[in-house]
Amino acid sequence: MDYPTRYIRMEVLCTIVRKYAQTKKKITYGEPIKVIGISKFSASSSNTFSGGPAIKAGWQYIMATVATSTSRTTTKTSVYFSDVNGDGLVDIVSNGKVYFNHIEFDAQGHAIPHFTLSSADTPSPIIYDAKKNR
Repeated sequence: MDYPTRYIRMEVLCTIVRKYAQTKKKITYGEPIKVIGISKFSASSSNTFSGGPAIKAGWQYIMATVATSTSRTTTKTSVYFSDVNGDGLVDIVSNGKVYFNHIEFDAQGHAIPHFTLSSADTPSPIIYDAKKNR
């Protein structure tokens, strides 16, 4: 029997899901690791202005209202994640400064993320020539 491709794909997907459900293991994590070089991972502030006019008119028990409203929000993010140097490790931008992420290993062989202001410590340093950019 010649089954349509869609049917075969669905059958394969169902088989994968069934096998995953049968072999599902409890996910465990190791001990927490202290990140070196920075402690603030996100910061933002927002200001919102909202309001508008309303006109009400009525006579005895009858009342009518016509209103409009508007809202505007401005958000400033001063600390955020970004891979600035393209090495695949998430860097942190904090108040205009880039803290570059690189991995160092402790005495037990655990990988510890370190953040420094210099990209020279990373696998993908940013090379900047001030003379060429004048």
